[in-house]
Amino acid sequence: MQTYHRTLTLSTLLWFGLLGMALAGDRGVSFDVNPLAPAYPIERQGLTRAWNESRFVAVRLQLSSMVHSTSTTEIDEFLFRIESRREEIQVADYSPKTEMTSNTLGNVQVMESSQQHQQASLQGAAGYPGVGSIDGNAHYYKHFDQQRVYVEKPTMSLLTSAGTLARRTGVYFKVKRSPQAALEGVHEVEVVFEVPSQWRGDLLEVSMEAFGKSSPGSRSPRSLSQGRFLVAVYLNGDSVAAEVARGHAQMEQRIRQIAQLHAEEIRRRSEPTPLHKIGVAFDLVEPGIPNHWLSDVLFGNLQYPTASMSRLPVDVRVAILDYVDHRQAMETLANPKKFVSYR
Repeated sequence: MQTYHRTLTLSTLLWFGLLGMALAGDRGVSFDVNPLAPAYPIERQGLTRAWNESRFVAVRLQLSSMVHSTSTTEIDEFLFRIESRREEIQVADYSPKTEMTSNTLGNVQVMESSQQHQQASLQGAAGYPGVGSIDGNAHYYKHFDQQRVYVEKPTMSLLTSAGTLARRTGVYFKVKRSPQAALEGVHEVEVVFEVPSQWRGDLLEVSMEAFGKSSPGSRSPRSLSQGRFLVAVYLNGDSVAAEVARGHAQMEQRIRQIAQLHAEEIRRRSEPTPLHKIGVAFDLVEPGIPNHWLSDVLFGNLQYPTASMSRLPVDVRVAILDYVDHRQAMETLANPKKFVSYR
């Protein structure tokens, strides 16, 4: 019995040590995005329609990042992804586009100069009988100085890059660290979607990721922090769609708050015994409640709590059902009608 207690204590301490290492792995970058966004109908020259009976809407998002600490890491770039979960919603345009920058303001003036010297000397003597003699020398020197001035473009480096994803159902933006642009702060982007003519709103999935070096001596970049969000988008001027989108945003915030409020109880129910806790720490058994249960609710196709979520506290399960109802209401705004013909 005494030996068992020693083993249990050592394993428990090891588990807490692993947990501390996992928590310390957070590189101190927080991300955020506006939970609601109106979609403005637009007509822009140069946009090409992929579907019949469609229209273009522009969505503007404020992607926010806050760096808590850079003492042990060096952030090189941010990657932002904005994606629709419907193939009938296509990205038609986006801003900002790929952009280059330079540390030099304006063009570079280059000056070349060349010099050439010519030098010669002559020395001689002459004599005449009965008259005398004469000595003399001559020196010749000529200097050529030539200058040529021309202008060339400065060396450029990548500041931002952007492009489409998943058959044009999404778009990405990469922001590089540079003296001209700060990674920390708000990055405003605009995405123009081609949507069905009866479209009134939908959910966009926004993911953000920070890449950099885990230590000053490392060379290869790695993922340092991540954030994942849903943005409820509604057609500007549609008061009913705006109300539905607002209700979804409120329910998403509520379920996140309730999950945080009951975090300790959820952890206890997920690992009800010390032996179970040790098994989970060493990947020997699955937790009673999946660690990714909240992600499954928010980003999956969950219609109701699964059997593995039956262990969640009652308040959490009620919040999940309320959230699923609001998400289904948002999906009705999208009018997921399949187009059958191309232009």
